[in-house]
Amino acid sequence: MVRELDDFRPAMRRRSVTALLALVLGIAPLLLACQPKSPPPAQQPAPAQPPAQPPAQPPPPVTGKVRALAGHVLTLTTLDHGDLTVKLGPQTHVVVNRRGTLADVRAGAFIGTTAVEGVDGKLRASEVHVFPEALRGTGEGHYPWGNAPATTMTNGNVSSMTNGSVASRTPGADSAAGASLDVTYKGGQTQVEVGPDVPVVVIEVADESLLTPGTQVLAIGEPDAAGALVANLVAVLPPPPAAPAPPK
Repeated sequence: MVRELDDFRPAMRRRSVTALLALVLGIAPLLLACQPKSPPPAQQPAPAQPPAQPPAQPPPPVTGKVRALAGHVLTLTTLDHGDLTVKLGPQTHVVVNRRGTLADVRAGAFIGTTAVEGVDGKLRASEVHVFPEALRGTGEGHYPWGNAPATTMTNGNVSSMTNGSVASRTPGADSAAGASLDVTYKGGQTQVEVGPDVPVVVIEVADESLLTPGTQVLAIGEPDAAGALVANLVAVLPPPPAAPAPPK
């Protein structure tokens, strides 16, 4: 049986609350204008403004093994949700990853980088993903990521890049072969240091022919009313490394 993704529902409810709040704030000036005029009251201090809310995190991805693909409906076997129905459509991008290098991270590229904030306040990347043009804008923003402390995700455009400015964390490696990136997104900009030993993954557009039974994939999307996942992205994951041969 396909289980509903109830853990996605809170994000949908938060969007409904935000829309209601916007409506209330929009009609408030009209209600005030319709009130009868009265002598101005004694000036009161302006009410404190609520703190800015961080951008909502995208729904968590689902990882599973392809059980079947019928038409544009994918069935995954997952650890957390049992057998899960994933609906593919015109909005779905199927992608595959290849290993890249810092040479793939150029000014103007749209990237996603997981980073950890150090005691000095600097963000140091633990991995970098380079998106294809078809996926420019995916998850755009800067927000906390995962459960590890001081860990963030930044998805945005590389507005500038300074090569050879970041020391390696690997003993014996080139001491200044990394790069410092200025990543721009809607509403802000963040600087991230990328050491020469940080893994870079290049995401490339593929098609449904790769979604064969037994293939491990990662799917991102929104649940529909029936509990199926309407996928925006399905990433084909590399097979696990082969087990070492037993000693003879």
